[in-house]
Amino acid sequence: MRRKAAAVLAAAVLAAVLACMLCGCASEYTEQDLPEKAGYVRTQDIHIRDVGILAHEGKYYMYGMYPCSVEDGGYACYVSEDLQYWQGPYDVFLKDWYPEFEDTSCYWAPECHYYNGKFYLFGTYQSAETGRRGTSVFAAESPLGPFEEWSEGHITPHEWNAIDGTLYVDEEGNPWMAFVHEWVDEGEGSMCVVRLSEDLKSTQGEVKTIFYAKDPLWSNNKVTDAPWLYMASGGVLVMIWSNSDLLDNYAVGIAYSESGKIDGEWKHRAYPLYQKGTRFAEDGGHGCIFTDFNGNLVLAFHSPGFVKEGDHPERVRFYKLEDTGDSLKVAGQLF
Repeated sequence: MRRKAAAVLAAAVLAAVLACMLCGCASEYTEQDLPEKAGYVRTQDIHIRDVGILAHEGKYYMYGMYPCSVEDGGYACYVSEDLQYWQGPYDVFLKDWYPEFEDTSCYWAPECHYYNGKFYLFGTYQSAETGRRGTSVFAAESPLGPFEEWSEGHITPHEWNAIDGTLYVDEEGNPWMAFVHEWVDEGEGSMCVVRLSEDLKSTQGEVKTIFYAKDPLWSNNKVTDAPWLYMASGGVLVMIWSNSDLLDNYAVGIAYSESGKIDGEWKHRAYPLYQKGTRFAEDGGHGCIFTDFNGNLVLAFHSPGFVKEGDHPERVRFYKLEDTGDSLKVAGQLF
């Protein structure tokens, strides 16, 4: 038992050292004490989890868990022009708006994408019909909604617990969804991809499993969370995703497809993109990537990672990213 614990600790230390050597050290995150501003809420005062950011026409739209009350059932977002002061939250979908909408709970991981002139929200909820969690597509003419379910229920397999669906449009203009086959079904999570119809209402072809939670060296072999895709400047397709590391801290991992194809062969970097340790004082995960209006490539995620039930201290964190051609690395704090 002692040997196993020592091996785990050694592996975690090695990962942290490698990350520091390869990415360059940065100071620990310190929360900026923003002054009060009438009519706005400061970033540091927002309790939010499973963050998804849409940057569109001079404004940032931040979707996530907790902005709307859990008992209402639905999704909401905040709006900002600088990522530091926000207005909202604004409800963008509530189940009570649509009496025919059948659900039970678990409104997780909303993220909004602008595609072919319309706004599409990919959101997880638990279906009353199947009894399982899945991802549905919602559509609206505005990033503030009102969103209406666009797909006919979940577009993830109805016999699976399948969460955290995200949209990716390949270089030929074909839409795809990456999503999580949740660990509760088979004891280990996996990451899957599937082609979507052009209108995003349904899937086309077979679901492909591209990797499992146990595959990277740094993971604790159980959870897959929060895929998000980014095409690096060298033509390598990168996916960030989250799992616990060997010390059971939530971390943002990084996988890549050298072919640039979402259904190609996926490999893993030996260390996470972001993890608690030498460089960073906090753990955190469930990230997304966007370009801010100053041209910075930005990683957003929530921290801390795992908390006690009923306790919600999570906040959004923003870090600059550097595109290295075939991967990404954290370049420092945005603020």
